Amino acid sequence: MVHSASGTWSKGQTRLYALSFAGPAPYVKIGRTSDISRRIMRLRHEANMHGYALVDAWASHSSDQAPRWERRLIRALSERSPRHSKEYHHGADFQHIVALAKKIVER
Repeated sequence: MVHSASGTWSKGQTRLYALSFAGPAPYVKIGRTSDISRRIMRLRHEANMHGYALVDAWASHSSDQAPRWERRLIRALSERSPRHSKEYHHGADFQHIVALAKKIVER
């Protein structure tokens, strides 16, 4: 199930997102996109090919601030998560990442 902060899922509206994948080494993928539906479909397809499944998702409301939010979230997570590569956070707690993303978006 995808949880959205608000708004429609129309193309062209940039959003911050977090996706939780289950599999051999569970991970959370964060990023931003202007086509959330297409992005989720592509990442889900890639994950499925490697034995992973999308189990949860969150997206912010659309905003021209999404690039700034993404940078702040990446910086905050890099300070807290030793097992990451910028947008991929292995073993991370999805709810914790979403709570942090929401704080950033609400500022």
